[in-house]
Amino acid sequence: MAFKQRRTPHPLIKRPTLWAADVPTHLTWSQLSEFLQPCGQVTSGGVITTTDGRRRWAITFSDTYHAEMALATLHGLSIPNLDPPWTLALSHTFSLDSPFPKEMLCGQSVVHSTKDHPIRSASAQDLFSWFRVAGPLVSVQAGVDVGYRNPTFIIQYWDEKHAQFALRKARQMHDTLKNMPPFILHTVVPWAISVKNMGITFRESDIPGIFGQFGTIIHSKAALIGEKRSRCYVSFLSADEARNAMAALNHTTVDEIKLEVRTLVLDVSDDFCLRNSGDIVLAPHHYTGQKSKPNTSPADPSEPQTPSYPTPQNGRPPSPATDDDANTARDEKVRLEQEGEAQRQRVEEAQRRRVEEARRRRDEELRRVRGEETRREREDEARCRQVVAEYQAQLVDAACRREAAVQAATKARLRMADAEATETAAQAALAEAQAGRAEVLVSVSKADAAVAAARDVLNDALAAQFKALERLAAANTVRAQAHKEEKAAAAERASAERWAAPWLVEERDAQQEMLRLLGEIPPEVLEARRREEIEVSVRKMKELREMEEKDRREKARREQEEREQRRRQEQLEREEAERRKKEAERKAREESERKLREEVERKEREERERLEARTMRLHAYRLAAAKEVERCRKRDMKYNAFGALSMWTHARSVQWFKDVSVDFDNIQFSRSQPLVFESVPWPMLIPPHKITLEDVEWGAVEAFFAAARLVVAAEVYKEFVEKAHRRFHPDRWRARGLLNTILDEDFRQQLETAGNVVAQAITPIWLQTKAEMM
Repeated sequence: MAFKQRRTPHPLIKRPTLWAADVPTHLTWSQLSEFLQPCGQVTSGGVITTTDGRRRWAITFSDTYHAEMALATLHGLSIPNLDPPWTLALSHTFSLDSPFPKEMLCGQSVVHSTKDHPIRSASAQDLFSWFRVAGPLVSVQAGVDVGYRNPTFIIQYWDEKHAQFALRKARQMHDTLKNMPPFILHTVVPWAISVKNMGITFRESDIPGIFGQFGTIIHSKAALIGEKRSRCYVSFLSADEARNAMAALNHTTVDEIKLEVRTLVLDVSDDFCLRNSGDIVLAPHHYTGQKSKPNTSPADPSEPQTPSYPTPQNGRPPSPATDDDANTARDEKVRLEQEGEAQRQRVEEAQRRRVEEARRRRDEELRRVRGEETRREREDEARCRQVVAEYQAQLVDAACRREAAVQAATKARLRMADAEATETAAQAALAEAQAGRAEVLVSVSKADAAVAAARDVLNDALAAQFKALERLAAANTVRAQAHKEEKAAAAERASAERWAAPWLVEERDAQQEMLRLLGEIPPEVLEARRREEIEVSVRKMKELREMEEKDRREKARREQEEREQRRRQEQLEREEAERRKKEAERKAREESERKLREEVERKEREERERLEARTMRLHAYRLAAAKEVERCRKRDMKYNAFGALSMWTHARSVQWFKDVSVDFDNIQFSRSQPLVFESVPWPMLIPPHKITLEDVEWGAVEAFFAAARLVVAAEVYKEFVEKAHRRFHPDRWRARGLLNTILDEDFRQQLETAGNVVAQAITPIWLQTKAEMM
């Protein structure tokens, strides 16, 4: 059975006005209102000075709930940034009466197992809102040091039964507490402490000497005497004395062991004149006995030496004494121990009587409360059985449809996750492609620059080659002309030799004739002359043949050079043709690459523009959807006022459905005001801020109209159902173009599915209503 919130009224606060006592003159209203802001809006009732000179400030809260919150969480705190400092003291009456019980109360502290438990970061106001459900609170203190490494919080209830209720159902009182990691509440006694690791030599008689310096001890008990980790429990007259003892002794070293001083938890010792764990214990607020005296007698050599514990600044250890003084001191010690034992027995007897009287009153109150709770539980159980009997069949069908809807929603979420992953991968690939394209463009630009430079070098080389060819052609022309002139000179020389040969013969004959005329020449001389002439002729013929051979070789060399020149010229012409062909191919390739690059850039630009346009549309859609959600939230604020959520009724659900239906029918939804989940008046019996897509199911719709039949008048119910049937009809949604205003495909399908479920669930109700009215 679901937990039902309780709203027990505060025993003292009946109006939302509190009074701040003894207000200083240097405190302004802005400073005070800012300090009170965590407890809601406040207004000033003005400052009044009484005849005795006390200034009081009237503070009005929005309701009594926030007044209780301020009294429980802010009373006794210092206002920051105020010089000189001042502590806020609140009262519920103009006469500044005390707003707290006369007797000290036990408190409840949280115990959890994790260092980062979310309850540790909660404020006192959060704790109040969570635990106020059980009953009125006296105080809520956050960050309280109870001796452990991390501070905790302590809450105190006015009534023991409310504290018992909080201990039993702490996790069920608020949705926030349900969703937290595990924790439990323990009842603590603020005016009592438990001390561990007292040492082997510790004795119970040492308690007054160790703890009496911090205040009046009303009860004490020792355990595990004689062991290294002996312990004791000490109860003081007030919580301040217990805190002072814990602050002075915690983590101090005795016999090389650190003391562990903690605020007493009730389940630590079941025989320490305290009741079982979880009960509220009232402390005696008046004590008439004498204050326990510290043990100042000298140590007995027969007893173990008492370890040295921290003492006040004015305490000194006993000095050595003589044997007579030791006997006298021992007698005095025995007398003091006897008096202390008698005093302790009287205090324990008084404590026992008070505890028995409190137990008796508690038992009577518990019997009465249990009787009332039993009666209420029986009534609630009967109503629950009736409701279960009415909706059992519907809930089974609704559970099936809910399971199908959950599966569809799961598939939709998976598709959405796949789409998001695909979109992310596509965006990453696009970014990588753009980066690669940029690198390629840079490389292409560098390559184009290198090709242009190479082309310039090639053109210069070709121009130099053409100039060399021209010079070579000119040289060949000059060589050919020289060869022609040489041939002409050789021809002329041969012609001259042929022409001079007869003259030489005649000259020789004339010489011979002249010699004959001068006298006969001896035959030997003639023979010698003849041989000389023959040698000259042979030599001339040999020179002529050598000259002809030289001319032939020169001619062959020139012909070879001409052939080589023609070959080179042909090679150059072929290379030039090849170069021109390659240049034409390169230009065609560059032109093709340029066109392809321009085409790729155009497609990328179009894709980028398309993505930018889609992004802008999605951004505008999200802004418009957020604006519509905010409008719906403000519309529903009047239904979310304090107390409305805890008292949500069927009549409130029907009224909300009517009001939102008017807006839904009149608004022309478009891209500037798209349809969101909060815009639809879903026929549900739960508060609007808690409705989700998974809650829209057949059984829930039927339950809503079954409740509406009891709330709406009979003559209006038919029109109410008929309008709802037309409102959720799929053809009506298509005619209004509601789903076209949603850009998110998955959300559009989910919203369409939810609308169809509502329409299908309303149709049989509409047909039944129509048949009943005929």
